[in-house]
Amino acid sequence: MIAAPATQHHHAIGMRVLESGLPLLMEKPLADTLADAEDLVARSRLADVPLMCGLLERYNPGIVTAMSLLKNPLQITAQRHSPYVARIRTGVASDLLIHDADIVVRMMGSEPSRVLGSMGYLHPESEPTSEDVAEALMSFPGGAVANVSASRMSQRKVRGFVTTCSATQSRSTVTYSARTLAMGCRTSSRPSSRSPSSRPIANRWRPNSTGSST
Repeated sequence: MIAAPATQHHHAIGMRVLESGLPLLMEKPLADTLADAEDLVARSRLADVPLMCGLLERYNPGIVTAMSLLKNPLQITAQRHSPYVARIRTGVASDLLIHDADIVVRMMGSEPSRVLGSMGYLHPESEPTSEDVAEALMSFPGGAVANVSASRMSQRKVRGFVTTCSATQSRSTVTYSARTLAMGCRTSSRPSSRSPSSRPIANRWRPNSTGSST
């Protein structure tokens, strides 16, 4: 079963589905609190019923291509900013930041060894406990770093994901909305007149015609 209700109903609906013995694909986040998310995972294991979280950006063609080509990332910068949408009552950490944090961990190949985070509660119409801005600096074993930013205070929708790799000094830029990837490689330490990220290597994919809130 696929469930995509409002976030505050994820835990209750998830419990009912798992108790019925049906495999469940739950839209992200798994639940609106860590305790409720862990409870769903525990119930899934106890009942031996499959449970998955719908982190759909994992399957963005630009991200899939980048992960197949890039090795040993040294630095990742991700930005996911949007105008305010009143119907979304949860904070941006679980609504937006979760996508890029998930992809960063998958690209790095390990959990971060240190995370520094900061939240901003800025919009007058937001719930008091729902952050409008979330920033995370993630440090990984070996020295790699990632800076992940999410906001719903922007004047326009901005999506970006830039990766710099240590082994080849290559740089990739993923444009989420257009589902494209541009990549370049510097093979010499001498200055070059060509921007390292100016060479597109992937075909353009058309955005989903139904649109997306991610």
